[in-house]
Amino acid sequence: MIIESLSEKIEEMARPFLEEIRAEIVDLHIGRTHHEIHIQILADKPTGGITLDECSELNRKIGDALEVQNILAAHYVLEVSSPGVDRPLVTVRDFQRVIGRNIRFFLSEIVEGKIEHAGIIKRIENDNIVVGCETREIILPVVKIHKARQII
Repeated sequence: MIIESLSEKIEEMARPFLEEIRAEIVDLHIGRTHHEIHIQILADKPTGGITLDECSELNRKIGDALEVQNILAAHYVLEVSSPGVDRPLVTVRDFQRVIGRNIRFFLSEIVEGKIEHAGIIKRIENDNIVVGCETREIILPVVKIHKARQII
């Protein structure tokens, strides 16, 4: 079974459990070693703040569903965890979640004379992030953001 198909099946199977606690999959990674498949699910709530107990409960429910539905023929390890406060910000939805917070942006090309900016996200306009930097606002197109992280 190809990884994309397996990812889709796991996401579809996990969706009801995530919806119960108003969470979503942030990232799903499937890897393979010689003897087992590693499934890592990063889950969070749109506003952030998934708890360790919620991750543990998701791990149990998703693991039970994997067993019942017999999706995997090989031995596997399942890990459900929170992406953490310093998780990378990639999508417009990620940036919406951290409006009002201080973020460091690393760009793929120069914007307003710099390749790196830091400031508070003021708002999202279409696919642009409006950032308060020093005494002015700058507009960073999401497509030009190589990576971004919350400044803690």
